[in-house]
Amino acid sequence: MERPGYLGAIEAFSYYQPPRFKTVAVTEDGPDMAAFRRLCREERPAFFYGIPNFQNPPSGTAYPPDAARRECAKCCRETDTLFYEDDAFGELAFDGRPRMPVKAYAPECGIMSGSFSKTVSPPGMRIGWIYAPAPPVIEKFDSVRQAADLHPNALSQAVIYRYLTTHDYEGHLETVRQVYKKNCQQMCDLLDDLLPDVTHTTPEGGMFMLATMPEGKDSMALFQACLKEKVAVLPPGVPFYAEGGGHNTFRLNFSAATEEEIEIGMRQLKQAYHCGTV
Repeated sequence: MERPGYLGAIEAFSYYQPPRFKTVAVTEDGPDMAAFRRLCREERPAFFYGIPNFQNPPSGTAYPPDAARRECAKCCRETDTLFYEDDAFGELAFDGRPRMPVKAYAPECGIMSGSFSKTVSPPGMRIGWIYAPAPPVIEKFDSVRQAADLHPNALSQAVIYRYLTTHDYEGHLETVRQVYKKNCQQMCDLLDDLLPDVTHTTPEGGMFMLATMPEGKDSMALFQACLKEKVAVLPPGVPFYAEGGGHNTFRLNFSAATEEEIEIGMRQLKQAYHCGTV
């Protein structure tokens, strides 16, 4: 999986066997392709889990179209590696332009999933979807899902269906994109002004960014100091690194606050940073 990678996925995968994680760094040009090829050829992983669109939390950026996505797909085909493509944030591109999924270039070895909880009703409607080879993959997912919850939430599915068939979904998405884009820019500007020694990603979409403190600073100490200032960074970066690391990183969310709340929160973060990090 990516380094850093999504905490929810790490936790879900950790229930099995247990797994042996191998990670690949993500740059502005997508995954480190030399490392990705080496991992697929030498380790023969059961699958690679990635978030090509607006990673949570690595960067909030997307694998560049189109070369990086084609190269990932080519490597997966050559090594018989499944690519699990988590597209929960794909519709939240600030520029409104859809990105071609990796699965489009290797449909036989691609699994893709997404979620309405990030677009229609975050976080209330916990309804997702999956697009995968059938029957072998879909039947396995059906069995595991049934064991986990007996039956999907039919009422929420009916509500989502009614919404999609009676409302302007694309218009709603555009409103969400513009709000998130504005919030993200405000948060980036405040970070630059208030904490100039903290670097951060500049998201192109999604809901999160990753901030990195200078070496020697500890994100858990920052987390504790933030609680005293009545502001939260959730979670500190360490849980996102399946193979260790991330002690000086933390994730910020810009989707669930007003401009005023972001202003107040970032100033409280500054106070906590100068009082509590070691």
